[in-house]
Amino acid sequence: MRQFVWFLTLAITTGCGQSGTSAAGGDDAGDGKSGVTDATALDSAADATAAAGTDAFSDAALDADSASGTDATATACAPTYTGSIPGAQLDLSMTPCKFSISAAKGVFNLPYGLTISSANTLSMDGTSGGCQPPVSSFHGGIAAAEHVSGGGQSWCLCDVGLCAPTGSPFAATVPGDYATNFAWDGNNWNGPSDTGNKPGPAFPLGSYLFTVTVSGKRQAPDGATQPFSAAASLTIVLSP
Repeated sequence: MRQFVWFLTLAITTGCGQSGTSAAGGDDAGDGKSGVTDATALDSAADATAAAGTDAFSDAALDADSASGTDATATACAPTYTGSIPGAQLDLSMTPCKFSISAAKGVFNLPYGLTISSANTLSMDGTSGGCQPPVSSFHGGIAAAEHVSGGGQSWCLCDVGLCAPTGSPFAATVPGDYATNFAWDGNNWNGPSDTGNKPGPAFPLGSYLFTVTVSGKRQAPDGATQPFSAAASLTIVLSP
């Protein structure tokens, strides 16, 4: 009788051990589908991913962006483009869209590009309150104007004071890739006007629209002229 009870106890103990192995081993409820249910295995997979360099937000990247006043998570910046420039294209694909005010320390760098693929005869106007654009805004013969606005805030070189009523002369553009950086101080401003207007109050935290505008006239070989305009825009966010 004792020998029978001993064999019965051994059988029950062995059956329970097999059940525990199935739950951790990979075939749940005998459905034939294996799955990882071991937390150790999941941790190992995560470690392997980190070791392979697939984590886009590394400490080094975060530190570098923090130092420049930008946010490393700004990988989803989505610029929009309207209009067209004869033989040229604006590019805001590398422009950051999130900034830390404390890290920027009064300088928000907004780089952008302009690619001129073919020479055209253009006259630039309408980008500085109707006045001829400043020399510093020209890139390969094309002048660009920057504007930051939203929520009642605005920065632009819109009022440069009195200027000659004559328009910009027609000139041939020079093909090439032109990179520029708009260094914005984060303040409101409408231009110097005739009185040397100083920058106004700083933009508060929030979302704003950064826009680069180009406009003018194109001269065809037969002498006929045609107006053109184009803009590239990007929503930027100012955080603490």
